[in-house]
Amino acid sequence: MGYSEKFETIGLKPVPDSMKTASVWDYIRMQAAINVNAGNMLLPALAVLEGGLTFYEAVLVTLAGAVPAYILVSVMSLPGSREGIPAQFAVRSLLGSSGSMLFSSPVRTLTSLYWFSVQAVGGAYLIHSLLGDAGVSVPFTALTVLLASIMVFTAMIGFQAMRTFAVWFTPVLILGAAAMILTFLGDGLPDAASGGGGVSTMIFYGSLVFVQYISGVSTSSDLTRYAKSPVHGTAGLFAGNTIGFIFTAVLGAWAAASGGEWNAFLSAAERTENQILFLVIIMAALGSMLIINVNNAYTGGYSLLNSIPAAGRLRSALLFGGAAVLLSALPQVVDRAEEFISVLGMFIIPLSAVISGEYIFVHKNKLKGVKEKLNVRAGLITILGSTVYFFFPPSFFPGITVFLLIFAVYILVSIVNKKNSAGH
Repeated sequence: MGYSEKFETIGLKPVPDSMKTASVWDYIRMQAAINVNAGNMLLPALAVLEGGLTFYEAVLVTLAGAVPAYILVSVMSLPGSREGIPAQFAVRSLLGSSGSMLFSSPVRTLTSLYWFSVQAVGGAYLIHSLLGDAGVSVPFTALTVLLASIMVFTAMIGFQAMRTFAVWFTPVLILGAAAMILTFLGDGLPDAASGGGGVSTMIFYGSLVFVQYISGVSTSSDLTRYAKSPVHGTAGLFAGNTIGFIFTAVLGAWAAASGGEWNAFLSAAERTENQILFLVIIMAALGSMLIINVNNAYTGGYSLLNSIPAAGRLRSALLFGGAAVLLSALPQVVDRAEEFISVLGMFIIPLSAVISGEYIFVHKNKLKGVKEKLNVRAGLITILGSTVYFFFPPSFFPGITVFLLIFAVYILVSIVNKKNSAGH
């Protein structure tokens, strides 16, 4: 069996119609599995622990932030399902070839690289803790590198690996969620009494969730290029993301409200005395961590490929994987998470707004091909957005405010440009 049969090698070329076999149910399973993980539970939990919101308030406001982001992410998956091309290659039509290859793709690659390392370190911490409880001592760094290497190898196999994994993992995830809820129910239903958080706190956490997921506009086509049709890809992505986040928000906020913990997997595993429930919860935790990081490595490899097409799909995946494994061996990356997220957000937020505005309002949801090396309008407005983000007061919700501002500015400038062009 050759490499082309073991690993996904199609690269930047359009996926042939014969390979577009993924159904709406495939995407629902994959996206739900990708969404339900410990990292995504953090914001709903913090809304309770630090924001003072009740369980119900935390679930509702974080869901209100996630759904608009998922709508845009789903719309931006259309180039993949229609043209069969990866996301960053599609961005060439929006930002110009140079804008995509030299700016958008590097930013997206670094983002995937960072989140990969965070998830790998978090997964290694979970396994390390479990082994320690069992009296087994394993060097933490070696465990992290091993775990990251497995994820990278799986990502090299490609989309079909994620699709197959999601099929058998979904029942485990559902059982794991049920086991966690059953464990939490031992302390009764969450308190519905009014918390100490006000409207501004609700907006704050809703906006943080929106910012966390909006960056998916620059990667969603990587998955939907294998969809049977645009409807299968778009509907599956939206439904899977939304269903997955509902589970995530409920479990994260419940763990915080009932036990003061942000990681529902660990919280439930530590509290249950039933060995079967414990095993199911741990299997769900490990599986969810694996699939989200395979997704990070998969999309990150394609972003890198768009910057260096000559490398080919497998070499790009290996280059990304090598960097990801190396970064995962540095836990201090996680310790300085706030700094890294702030810097990445300064570029990701305005870039996501510009890409969305260009595709939805200029291209009318249909790519028009690469007409220029650099979309100057897009470049200048992205720089403007990054500058505004840098100086924006934290108390004014910079993430969502800058996104909405740049999105509106881009549309307005595009309309003025169109009128001026028509006048000449």
